[in-house]
Amino acid sequence: MKHISRVASRSLVGALLVSVVGSAFADVPLASSDADRQAKQAVPQTGKALLYVYRKQDGDDTISALTLNGKEVARLEPQTFGLWNVDAGRLEIRTDGKVLALEGEAGRIYFVEVTRSTAGGVALRQVSYATGRTQTH
Repeated sequence: MKHISRVASRSLVGALLVSVVGSAFADVPLASSDADRQAKQAVPQTGKALLYVYRKQDGDDTISALTLNGKEVARLEPQTFGLWNVDAGRLEIRTDGKVLALEGEAGRIYFVEVTRSTAGGVALRQVSYATGRTQTH
């Protein structure tokens, strides 16, 4: 599974994370293999939570626009993921009319899976740390 990136990367607490920012997401490139590997080993910044949102191969090639707390942050294709260091507190993840809210705690890592069916249905669900780590590697 590949990490998506915008054009630039930035160093965050000793680990290079490639972040998706802005609202122009046409032709968003995949991260380099090195940046992808580092993103998969990321830890939260001090006082923050780390949020991974990923999409497995799900049989639908439609790109899913993703918003986090009301701001569009990514467009996920099958077999891609994004990650963000986020403030503790309420997190609202939204895609294709589906909403998932969770309460983020500083120092924790959260995984959210986006699934699209060939019939056009979308599911958004939080998964366990073990499941998320396995499915994003």
